[in-house]
Amino acid sequence: MYHRATKQPAAATALAAALAVAAGAPAGALTINLSEITNGNTYPIIGGTAEAAPALQGGGTLASVIQAAADYWETVILSPGTLNVYFGWSNLSGSTLATATQYTVARDFNGNPDGGPSGKDGVIEFDNSGRTWFADSTPFDNSEYMAFFEPMVDLGGGEMSLGREYGSPTGFAVGAHDLFTVALHEIGHQLGFSDLGQPIDDQFYDGTGAPGGTVGYVDIGPFEGADLTLSGEPGSASPHLAHSMALMNPSISTGERRYASDVDVAAIHTLSQFGSVDYNAAAIGAGAEGTIPLPASLVLLLSGLGAIGAMRARRAA
Repeated sequence: MYHRATKQPAAATALAAALAVAAGAPAGALTINLSEITNGNTYPIIGGTAEAAPALQGGGTLASVIQAAADYWETVILSPGTLNVYFGWSNLSGSTLATATQYTVARDFNGNPDGGPSGKDGVIEFDNSGRTWFADSTPFDNSEYMAFFEPMVDLGGGEMSLGREYGSPTGFAVGAHDLFTVALHEIGHQLGFSDLGQPIDDQFYDGTGAPGGTVGYVDIGPFEGADLTLSGEPGSASPHLAHSMALMNPSISTGERRYASDVDVAAIHTLSQFGSVDYNAAAIGAGAEGTIPLPASLVLLLSGLGAIGAMRARRAA
């Protein structure tokens, strides 16, 4: 679930260059199948009726934007399997931008035993209650955003990014919620950050097997040993990362775009125990210069205050 943040976007201090579209997913990688539920038709799994699309700005559609988000995740998750996502517009309550519902507890992407006949199934609803949406027709270009930030820190498993965030919007991105970011976030829920608990959740959420913790322990991949800060406990209605710039943080402001950071990918890698994950592919929005490490002792403070901390910056050519 993604919520509208009440804070104002941070002041822009760096410029980011436009980026090339990610390459297609390698053979054998996760396949994400998308099915749009249009106005007046019934959502599978959850029931209820899809509603009409709101006015969008930026030249894209919900179908084109969520396809780009699915393509992105397919380049990151290299383990074979299938995720079937039904999506559409609904009138959601309050500050909720979108919500994801999964088919069953099990994170099984191969159809055995709980993921449906051809993999795991889920539904994503996007809010059509009148908010302003930026539906970017070229979501990998990022040219509407004039700043890029990537805070770095060692959380116990080596230096990793806490977020990959674009800000200082221009054009259609000004005052609008980025539909691409929200689609990436909700698919992230389907890939591991679900709202249903199971034993692996307890292990991840405190590193000991006891429920109720607020530290996510990474036990696989290049950042094994890292302790992530969490928001939402196992079995809660809305588990997320607490790191303020993470894609899987529960809130985002208008005029911001995020990609999956190392903490996002490491959490999903651990929760779903994917055999093969390309962390470099997730860094499509990452800068290439000037890293300033953030002391681990400051992580909780910076997360709580929403501070930017150390960041990597790039200037446009």
